Amino acid sequence: MGRPIVVAVEDYGVAHGVCDAALDLVAMGRVSAIAARPRGAAFATRAGELADLPRGIATGLALDLANGRPARFLANALAGRLDRDALVAAITAEIDLFAQSVGRTPDFLGAPGELHVAPGVRAALLLALDVYGLAGRTWLRDPSERLSARVRRGLASLRAGSASALATGFASAARRRGYVTNEGYAGFLPGTRDLAIPTAYERLAQAPGRAPLLVTRPAYPDATLEALDRLSERRGRELFYLSSTRFADLMEILDWRLVPAPGLTPSAARPPGASSPPPAP
Repeated sequence: MGRPIVVAVEDYGVAHGVCDAALDLVAMGRVSAIAARPRGAAFATRAGELADLPRGIATGLALDLANGRPARFLANALAGRLDRDALVAAITAEIDLFAQSVGRTPDFLGAPGELHVAPGVRAALLLALDVYGLAGRTWLRDPSERLSARVRRGLASLRAGSASALATGFASAARRRGYVTNEGYAGFLPGTRDLAIPTAYERLAQAPGRAPLLVTRPAYPDATLEALDRLSERRGRELFYLSSTRFADLMEILDWRLVPAPGLTPSAARPPGASSPPPAP
């Protein structure tokens, strides 16, 4: 049956080049989940394509919580300066926007910079999800990883370690409320333009965890993306690798079987809430 793993594409909706890359990789059988950003420039015109994805592909929501200021947002979260009611309202509004555009609630949730796991944010997130009764129907992204896995990979160790520290207690809090999380996270890469993508992925694949998630950021570089991301050219090389026989060979050697949610068997369909219409909050 193989080793179940979720392979997810980040940032659907930020630019058409990201959307095209995600859909091409779905068609090639290289990914099993897409995380969308409803406030992205291309989302309004590309959301409908998420509704038409084949069985076994999860569609998730990447919450834009920081209004372009992640460092300030995180500092306020850690200092307890966030308004919980306002944060619940902001999260609910993004879920509404996703549901109205795609036709169902998200199969999974996370946030750029993993801000959703921060103390002061996670409680608001769980409250917002409870409004929709999503326990047991939506899984949550947990960026924490074992120290041994981080050391073995040796990639972006500071960022990976900081995310693990930030996420302390997140998985147990989510599970107590009935939400599944991944167990094992691979996706932190150094922020260098000349990164050797094949080597980096082969290191990411080490020490995968019990219910692993691999986060990818491929794209066809375009003008919109180039204005937003200094690593847009590297995203193109990431797409080239993910669509290559070398990545296919890696999947085969490691006996990976793509699944839409952590811990599912390869034959499982979408997460239980995937076909549900958006409930009224």
